[in-house]
Amino acid sequence: MAAVAAGYSNLEMDLETGERGRRAPLVDRLLASKHFGERWGRHWLDVVRYADSQDARGIGGESDFAEAYKYRDWVIDAFNADMPFDQFTRDQLAGDLKPDQQWHDLVASMFHRNTQTNEEGGTDDEEYRLNAMIDRVNTYLRQDMNEKVSFEESRMQLLALFN
Repeated sequence: MAAVAAGYSNLEMDLETGERGRRAPLVDRLLASKHFGERWGRHWLDVVRYADSQDARGIGGESDFAEAYKYRDWVIDAFNADMPFDQFTRDQLAGDLKPDQQWHDLVASMFHRNTQTNEEGGTDDEEYRLNAMIDRVNTYLRQDMNEKVSFEESRMQLLALFN
């Protein structure tokens, strides 16, 4: 669709014949577009259950996530900048612990806000804290290893780290 919108009607033919000279400018233009990060960042945001309001999380009431858009924008910018995956993950997990932290490192660590929340009365705070921590570990493992990992030793080590 982007190729058609850009006036590039011979994309299929060029892909079949391998005429790189004709498609390279289009590919470069698409990769340079801010929409590239929006398109691919949304998959990441789905994995980490990004939401910018409590209503989106099924809780209702006033939003405590007024700053959540900064994390979304950081993810989009990271994809557009082609940030290496190890840095992308490290900044989200511990950007706020870096000795030379910058503002964007603090925003990256907003990853931890994408956990389940509960404002119900009568819940056991410690039990819910542990459930949220387990959920964060599972989310991290799912995004980092692209599947739900069941290796208990790794899971226990990460639980200790997040605890």
